[in-house]
This record gives sequence, structure tokens and C-alpha cells, in this order.
Amino acid sequence: MLLYNSQVYMIYLFSETNILNFNINLSFFIKMVLELRKENCYIGGMKFSDLKDFKSHLKASIPQGLGPVFQLIIPNDDERALVADQLVSLILKLNPNLRLVKTEDPDLAQNELDCYSILGDYPLIYLDKIKKTFTIEVPDGAYLILGMPKSVAKLPEGITLDLSKEKPWDKDTRIKEQVLAKAIKSKKQLEHGALEYMFSAIGPDLALLNRELEKLICYVGEKNTIDLAAAQTLVTPSKEQSTWQIAEQLVWEKRLPKRIASSDFPILVGSIRYQLEVGLALHAFSPEEFQERYPKLRPRTLDKYRGYRLPASYFKKGLQALYKAEWLFKDGVSDGGLCLDLFTGHLCSI
Repeated sequence: MLLYNSQVYMIYLFSETNILNFNINLSFFIKMVLELRKENCYIGGMKFSDLKDFKSHLKASIPQGLGPVFQLIIPNDDERALVADQLVSLILKLNPNLRLVKTEDPDLAQNELDCYSILGDYPLIYLDKIKKTFTIEVPDGAYLILGMPKSVAKLPEGITLDLSKEKPWDKDTRIKEQVLAKAIKSKKQLEHGALEYMFSAIGPDLALLNRELEKLICYVGEKNTIDLAAAQTLVTPSKEQSTWQIAEQLVWEKRLPKRIASSDFPILVGSIRYQLEVGLALHAFSPEEFQERYPKLRPRTLDKYRGYRLPASYFKKGLQALYKAEWLFKDGVSDGGLCLDLFTGHLCSI
């Protein structure tokens, strides 16, 4: 098997007599892989934790041909579908006679792989949303793409893109690069300010960002540039992002929000509770234990929270006040704004 990350490259060459294990740089690594393919050496699989590295490998592999099996381990369904569509397009471009089949049924996928014609009607199977181990055989000439939100053991080995352990700040960078690439492909220059505004308004949701970008492309018409003014005119902040910001500002800065709709209160409660629990955890756990419990919080955000120097009692009393407000809402006080006012009154008095 070949294991690959952005820093160290390890090759394990299996044979009947020996195992070789050595470190090499990226350029030599790629050359070695291509030479092995020329010599028809068996390569069990490669694993990438970075989308750019994964795409670079695909590009470098084109002259010798792509492998028959791919695994896409990406938690977000929309992001996984986008990568899968790009991979499908590449494979079909190189093998236009393949028959594309998309399914979530392993039995159907195996049946399609078994039932190709003697004339070479080979299938390209995209089997998505895999949740458990199963056995599947891929005949020569066919291709199989396996999509899943998290890793599943004992699946067919192949070229793997695993983003399941991607850090939040790495994900933000990747998504911004994907949005910029889409703009460039549409022959538009997306200004930095416009991209940052879109990201702050919507968050790291690639599907929503792409949808808003398509609107902006139509909006600017023949102009080559999408600027901040255009983004502010067309892009509306999502409710999820705004409730998160309200909760953070309320808990840490005691900044009171404008009156909210009654139906928004249950959504806001979850965000407020999370912020209060984070604050309490900062006092209760060591830095190492806290990182294990909240691995997705950025170091910059933690430094900001610590800078407020709020005592543990503040977060404990805040959770008690939130419980009372939520209980009133569930017990028949239908005005969510009134329940929030009750909670903020308690919080500001602590």
C-alpha cells in the first residue's frame, strides 16, 4: 500500500521476499509511482488527506491510466457529490464508452459490474452513502467510485481521498479555493472582499456558496469582476450563521440582539447552550482534554474566548437561566422573544 500526506511520503513495496520502507520527496514519489505502473507492479492503494494533492495525483496519472477503484470519504453530502462528479467527468473524458451508473445499493452495483457485454460495455459505478462493510468485485475495464461520510473497513482498496479528519480552518481554505476556482472557470474575478463577505454571511457551506456565486455571475452580466458591492446587494446572511453570531455575542459580550421571531427561539437555544458549555469547559478541563472534546474550535477563537476572563459561575448560572427560559417556552409561553428577554435579563445580572 502507498500512504500519502502533505509532509512525508512512505512507500511500502510488497513482494514475496522483502518489504522496502523509505522516505522520499513529492517529485520522486510521483515518478516512482508512474514507473511502477509502467512495469505493471501491484500497488494496493494511496490515501490523500488533501483535495489538491488528490487532484495532482489524478493529473499525473493520466498518461498511464487511472486506477479502477476510488474511495471518497467526505462527511458533507454536497461536497462529496461535487468531488465525485469531477472524478466521473475525468474518467469519462478518458474512457467515453463507459456506462455511468449512480446508486446507493451495493447489490445493484455488483449486478451492474457483473453484467457488462462482450463488446466492452464496461460500467463506471458511483456507489454513494456507504455505511457498512460489504464485498464487491471489480472486473478489468470497469471503474468503481465509493462515496461515504466516514471510513468503512474492508472495502476494495484504491485511491482514497479522506477529508473526515479535516481541520475547520483547512476546510474553510479549501472551500474558498473551490469557490474561487468556480468563478475563474466562469471567467469572472471574485474579489477578496466579496468572497470574505459571502463566507461570513453563509459560512463554509459549499453548495450554498456556489448557488450564490451563480446568482452573482448572472447579476454582474458582462463585467469581469464580482466586487463587494455586488455581493452585499445580492447575498443574504443565512439564518444559521446569524443565530450563531447572536449566541456568541450574547454569551461572551452580553450584546443584546434585536427582537427575534418566536419560531427562531428553539434554534437560538441550541447555539446559546453550546457557547455556555464551551465557556464552562474552558474552566473544567485541561487544554489537552478541552481539545479532545472540542476539536473543531480554532485556536484564534479560543484565545478570544479566554480573553473575556469570565468566571465559571457565570456559565453555570447562564445554563440554569437558559433551562428556565426553555422550560417556560415548552410549558406554554408561546412568545419566544419574551423567553429570550427573560434569559438575557438573568444573564446580564450575573
